[in-house]
Amino acid sequence: MIVRRMQDIAGIPDTANKVRVVRCLTRRVAESLLNRCPRLKRVTLTRFARKRASKKALDCLLSAKIDLICDSARQGRPVGFSRVELMKMRLMREKGFSYERIASFVGISQGSVFSALKGYTKFHRWREDYDGRKERVVWMITRDGDPDGRKLADNHYSRKTKGAKFFCGPGEKLVLITPDKKALFVWRRNKVRWDGQKGVECAMFRNEGAGLSSALIKEAVKLARKRWLGERLFTYVRPDRIKSTDPGFCFKKAGWRVVGTNRGRRKLLILEAPAPRRFA
Repeated sequence: MIVRRMQDIAGIPDTANKVRVVRCLTRRVAESLLNRCPRLKRVTLTRFARKRASKKALDCLLSAKIDLICDSARQGRPVGFSRVELMKMRLMREKGFSYERIASFVGISQGSVFSALKGYTKFHRWREDYDGRKERVVWMITRDGDPDGRKLADNHYSRKTKGAKFFCGPGEKLVLITPDKKALFVWRRNKVRWDGQKGVECAMFRNEGAGLSSALIKEAVKLARKRWLGERLFTYVRPDRIKSTDPGFCFKKAGWRVVGTNRGRRKLLILEAPAPRRFA
């Protein structure tokens, strides 16, 4: 359901669990949404509405445990198909099937098929990662250069140039941010590394109140396993820049273990994620 002004709330059915706010989100609008829709779980804000949203309105929805999603162009918009279906669409297109026939096979529009096959789903959130799950959305997939992610990255000790547009560095990336914009997680995979490490690196993890850090790390590992099957996951921790007396404690609580230190001048701990379980 789409809300453009206050009068639109009266037309929303009381069974609605998802609402899209287009123009402005005030505290009065937020309270009216909660009263009108007792089953409300997710509120999606356009970029225009996010800029005009009041802090009291956001706090009102967050206190009611409502997922807030900023729906900008190609920045975390959910898609109606899975990765497996995307592979099927590509195979069908290679065999000469038309967009219309592929769309009828998958059950989506021809425009969505065209966008998927042209690679416009790079920053989208995948259906199998978020839909049909009992728990709430933990991470959203975003992009390098996301404004909310850049603010969190500027507060991280590994940030080299604060205020720079991009914060992930070179390589293949998976950038995750929580719906409340309070935690950032960056996975990065480089083909060539000068430190001799192999696998996918947690280049940055910043949590400013999005929940238990160990739980966030476990969820981020699940998404990385889906992206890079069988790859080793590791990270660096700099003890002299951390206030905790046990550097990497949140990673250790998530099952990670210290496997060594680097050879550089600054002694960094190398932590490695547990290997995925193998079923017979």
